[in-house]
Amino acid sequence: MFLGNFLRVKIIKFFCFLVLCGGAFSFVWGDSIPFADLRKKIARDPVTSLALLDSIETVSSYPQYGIDYLRALAYCTQSKYYMAMHYASHALNNPQIRQDSVLTSYAYMLLAESSVASFQLAEAANVIAEGKKYAEKSGDQLLKANMLQMEGELYRKMGILHKSYDCIKEAIALLSGVPESDAGFLLSHCMGYLMAYYINDRNPKDAWEIGLQREELLSRLASRKDVDTHMLDRHKAFFYSKMAYLSCKLENCKVGKTYADKFYSTNFSSTFMGQLEINDYLLESKDYHSVLLHSKIYFSKMDKADSLSVIYLRTLYQSAQAYNSLGKHKEAYNAMLRLYDIQSQIRVNIERNQMLDLTDVTKAVSREYELEKASYRMKIQRYVIEGLVGVMIFLLFLFGGLCL
Repeated sequence: MFLGNFLRVKIIKFFCFLVLCGGAFSFVWGDSIPFADLRKKIARDPVTSLALLDSIETVSSYPQYGIDYLRALAYCTQSKYYMAMHYASHALNNPQIRQDSVLTSYAYMLLAESSVASFQLAEAANVIAEGKKYAEKSGDQLLKANMLQMEGELYRKMGILHKSYDCIKEAIALLSGVPESDAGFLLSHCMGYLMAYYINDRNPKDAWEIGLQREELLSRLASRKDVDTHMLDRHKAFFYSKMAYLSCKLENCKVGKTYADKFYSTNFSSTFMGQLEINDYLLESKDYHSVLLHSKIYFSKMDKADSLSVIYLRTLYQSAQAYNSLGKHKEAYNAMLRLYDIQSQIRVNIERNQMLDLTDVTKAVSREYELEKASYRMKIQRYVIEGLVGVMIFLLFLFGGLCL
């Protein structure tokens, strides 16, 4: 009996020792992961990284704003923009983050991207205005360029397309003057946006020209020994998918197949987000079943809170096209009906944003919209006046001739 109790006490002490050691090891392990390595891990595996962040939060000395930023990054990497906005806002609202200028800039970038992508335009306008002020104050050229890029996206969402081109081209010009070791990937990102603008506005030749410039940039980045290979892989995947699609639009499907093969050689192509990027090319090459498979995987993983996101809208439209091409008109109709409902919600949000004086950016957007309408009215009035003057001169000439 005594021996049994003695063994039980020993076992309990042993397990207590393991728990304490486990906590200690966890503490050391959490602190031993450099912040930059955590960002890389999130880029590679955002889902398991969230669980890792939960454990690190309780045992490490990382500041809370740093954990919130990393969570926002993990959600944004999965295109779960609503949650990304939530944690990025938490990070920026923490006064201590101002002690870290680099992380403050990153948080502004994340919050702006997530807000615009999820059509939360009022929030996006606020963040962009604040981010631009912070960039000017801190002399951060990369943040300034990123805010210009996001401002261009905001203008595009508001329907003022020429301003979106102005902003993205200004961002590219700004980054072109910064060493590629610092700005290379952001420059590539902006070029990708400009390509997308040209594609959406049915200017495939202009998109192709920007694509060739981006290809040269990525080649130079690939030759660098210090390049982030995971980031390079991701950028190449986005680039190859666009060039594959553009090749088909320019009636050169053989080149398109070459770019598609390059896309499938990337690691990003095997992820469910990567599979969505090749859908436009698959529609052009009439592989409708693969489009629907990729879309279904995305729909099964997406967060319902992100139903207003750009990616969800694009995937719905791609699904409708695939269903229609396969003769499944009922499914195509349902997808388009859902798309129409969401676009109606977005239009309401845009109209509200135009009515409210929220920030310098939204004021500028609203003013631009009103100026466009006023300019159009003035042109019409001028044409009417010129027409009336012409008629009067003709009548005077006619009746004057009759009197003579």
